[in-house]
Amino acid sequence: VQKKRPLRLVYLEGVEQPIPIGLHAGVKHLYTVPFEENFPSTLDYVAAGVAGCMTGVLAGALEGRHIPSHPDKLTCEVQGIFENVDGKALLTKIHLEYRLKVPKGKADDARRALQIHGDHCPASLSVKRGIEVDWNYELTEE
Repeated sequence: VQKKRPLRLVYLEGVEQPIPIGLHAGVKHLYTVPFEENFPSTLDYVAAGVAGCMTGVLAGALEGRHIPSHPDKLTCEVQGIFENVDGKALLTKIHLEYRLKVPKGKADDARRALQIHGDHCPASLSVKRGIEVDWNYELTEE
């Protein structure tokens, strides 16, 4: 639902609260739309979605090797690189910075989990391979 530009609210089935999408100070240089409040942009959600998926897959790979991923054993900081490409704001890179705390003697197992986890993350694979976007519409004149 488009609210006051640039704020939109996204409603997902099974999720009680709407998800706000807008702009924030970190990406304002890429847009000409004025805004009053800071909200995550669509590109922030893409970067966060990939980071969340990658971290979850890594946690599973670690736990499969008897390395606990919680509480506070695995954290991830994500940086989305947004650039103006041909006059369009694009997410050109997603960089993840993991911090892991592993039991003594488990560092090699953790490194193996890190090596393979990207090949099992649906969000990362979708973005890396490209996502087809199509659309349809219903138009009503008032």
